[in-house]
Amino acid sequence: MLKKSIVIAAGAALMASLAALANAKPLTLERVERSLPVLTMDSCPNTLASPGVVCRLMIGNARLSIFAFSHAEGRPLVGMASYNLDQFELVPEQAAAPRRPQPQSRFFQEIK
Repeated sequence: MLKKSIVIAAGAALMASLAALANAKPLTLERVERSLPVLTMDSCPNTLASPGVVCRLMIGNARLSIFAFSHAEGRPLVGMASYNLDQFELVPEQAAAPRRPQPQSRFFQEIK
């Protein structure tokens, strides 16, 4: 129960922060990156994708939120999508196995 209360409180604080940011000045990429823990996305989801748009991802309050910003001057917010985390299975990407250095001389190739 305590964990759920902490998540709800964190989510409320996050939403209050977003509301304060939005009410004070236009929401821009720079303001969001300074104020919130966001990740850069390789590409935007289809619902937000358009030429000249970059997306940032944030996870909080059991939700995955995606913010879309224009490359135009000031980099303003142009769209947002939010999803329940239980809609996704987050799977870490497997790192490639480190490659062994290849010997540069014939001597080392013969010793193998």
